Amino acid sequence: MNTSTLVLHKDGSVSCFGSNSKFKFGSSDMEDVKVPRPIKSLTNIAKVSCGYWHSLALTHDGRVLSAGYNKYGELGREGSDSAFDYI
Repeated sequence: MNTSTLVLHKDGSVSCFGSNSKFKFGSSDMEDVKVPRPIKSLTNIAKVSCGYWHSLALTHDGRVLSAGYNKYGELGREGSDSAFDYI
């Protein structure tokens, strides 16, 4: 089963837990996350979405960040780096 959760906190920070398949939490150094862990690269976030192999974050100023599987450009940006980056 491939279940993942992103938690958006009132201060705009984000935590994650669950499956990190295809590095959708933006880091290859995390396996399955058993207790909520902060995603330090995400700040000033207004909304989050966690898909099967990707995650998205919308900043308060309207910019979108994506992370996860990007073999065919699924994240809306160039390259295969799975870390959170702007689209």
